[in-house]
This record gives sequence, C-alpha cells and structure tokens, in this order.
Amino acid sequence: MDNVSAEETVNARYPVLNMIRSPKVTRRRVGRFIVQATISLGLTTAIPTVLVEVFGVPAAVAVLVSFLCVFFVNFAVCRWYVFDSTDIAISTQLLAFAASTAGFRGFEYLLFIALHLLLALPYLPVLVGVLVVSFIAKFLFYSTAVFK
Repeated sequence: MDNVSAEETVNARYPVLNMIRSPKVTRRRVGRFIVQATISLGLTTAIPTVLVEVFGVPAAVAVLVSFLCVFFVNFAVCRWYVFDSTDIAISTQLLAFAASTAGFRGFEYLLFIALHLLLALPYLPVLVGVLVVSFIAKFLFYSTAVFK
C-alpha cells in the first residue's frame, strides 16, 4: 500500500483545489478581478447590444466583435491592475494571455452559438450566463499560469 495521505489523493484527483489554495489566489486579486470582470461584462454586453439593436448586425457577429475588442482591455487591466504582474516580459504574457483567452473565448463563443442559435434562446441572457460561468475558470487559470 502506498504511503499517500488523503490530502495528496484529493489534490491529485482534483487539481483545481491546488489552484484555489495557491498563494496567488488572494482576496485582493479576487476583488480586483471582479472589478475587471464587471468592466469586461459591461463592454462585452454593451457592444453587441448597440451593434444588434442600433445597427442591425446579426448577434453572432456582434458578439464576436465585442470579444475581440474587449481582449485588449482585459489584458491591460489584468497585467497592471488585477495581478500587478510586470516582472515578466509583456510579449511573453501577451502571448500566454492570447492563447488562453483564445481557448476561453472559443469555448464561450461555441457555447453561445449552441444556446442562442441551436436552442433559440435570447442572445443577451445567454451571453451573460456564458460569461459568468467562465469567470471562475479564467481567474484560477490566469492566477496560476499567466500572471504568475
């Protein structure tokens, strides 16, 4: 029988617990990430709302445009405000942020399309729901992998 503690077994089975327990996950960072997410949510919902309601742009295109615009705002706010992580080269962080954001945004967009177009649910509540769900995963990933 292995000499593995119950805590080590749990940590091995549920790696997200290691992320949550990380010293990089602080109340200050969580609070600032909430501010960043609020700004992001506002922009990510306002841009497509204006594009759809005022200019008649299809919702699927409007949401994609908003995701692209908000990317640069999110990077700047995360780097200089949320994680205060300027000791790593900006190019390195931007590439890591871009790759991880592309993965998150791709998943969010596919989920949005599935719920909005395939299930014919209203675009705005679907968009907000998708963004809220991804919030927690992004914070944990950015805290431990991108803005170390």
